[in-house]
Amino acid sequence: MDTTHDTPQMLACHAVAMSQPSDGGTATPPEWVQLLPAGVFRGRDGRGPYRNDDPEGIVRATMAYQAGADIPIDYDHQSVFSEVNGQPAIAAAWISQLEVRNGEVWGRVTWTDKGAAHVASREYRYLSPVFEHGRKDGRISRIESVALTNQPNLQITAIASRRALRSPSAGLADSPDGCRIGEEAQPPTRGEDMDLKKTLSGILGLSPDSADDVVAAKVQGLVTAAHSANAGLVAIAKAVEAPDDAAPGVIADQVRAVASRAATPDPAKFVPIAMYQETASNLSALRNEVAATKAKDLVDQAKAAHKVTPAMEGWASDYATKDPEGFKAWMSASVAVVTPGPDATAGGPPQGGGKLTDTDRAICSQLGLSEEEYAKNIGKEGA
Repeated sequence: MDTTHDTPQMLACHAVAMSQPSDGGTATPPEWVQLLPAGVFRGRDGRGPYRNDDPEGIVRATMAYQAGADIPIDYDHQSVFSEVNGQPAIAAAWISQLEVRNGEVWGRVTWTDKGAAHVASREYRYLSPVFEHGRKDGRISRIESVALTNQPNLQITAIASRRALRSPSAGLADSPDGCRIGEEAQPPTRGEDMDLKKTLSGILGLSPDSADDVVAAKVQGLVTAAHSANAGLVAIAKAVEAPDDAAPGVIADQVRAVASRAATPDPAKFVPIAMYQETASNLSALRNEVAATKAKDLVDQAKAAHKVTPAMEGWASDYATKDPEGFKAWMSASVAVVTPGPDATAGGPPQGGGKLTDTDRAICSQLGLSEEEYAKNIGKEGA
């Protein structure tokens, strides 16, 4: 391919409609896609003419530039705009091979699952290759990038802006303002600035004579709102267990599914709150009843063993109810309050003129009572 003439290069984009089924049914993403037509052609918006008179040279230059890497097919030229809007350039497919067919340049495509789904559902219908060409003769030198799009012809200035951001010293791709690759980019005139400002003001709903800082603030507000909306969408996606990069429609379907499940809960997994509360109340009452019965049995055992006097019965009942095992341990370690036998009457006062026996003193020690308090209580019981 002769590259000695018309050295300055420009960027342009062209649209190619992907094949669709004649019956209007679901499209199958093609394995091979046409990227450039043969010969001389124009874009859908009338730009051109562009010359594809050396397709083999275009293939060689493109693959050399890629240096073994596959060419990504992104969405809506996001690889061009990612440095401007800060959003990721997600690939819909990858071109691994270029081929010349009757003067046309074709690419072999491996589609991602999501890219294939977008094409199959006809959400995207066009491929838009961006290519370099001579400024004067329109001769194409190589393919720059490819995108899925429904807006086939982008503004050349927008595409060229990536070159300005990426390497200002290298110059810009050709655009309506006259900048070219390999040349110093010339600043736009004041008239062009004013035209751009008027266009932006109209899009943003501002007066055409709005101050520059007002327009800039409006743009920044929209960018911030877009980032916030995207973050909110990602949060919603996580909440409903949808992929982070799921399309808004997919997230909406998932939200509706979650809402439907909440409105009609599975009766095998959920019960009415009134039924739950009634069951819990009945279970609590039953537990209290069982605990009271066990506590009474323990106190009766202690009374039969002469380890609990009538004066101690309230305390013993509370203890046995709250801590049955602790009460059992106390009962095992305690001695009888009155030792049955010919010299004593169970439950009666101490014998021997009110004096305490060794057994009585042991009981005082167990209960933490003074001998006087114990003798006084025993005396009351025997009265």
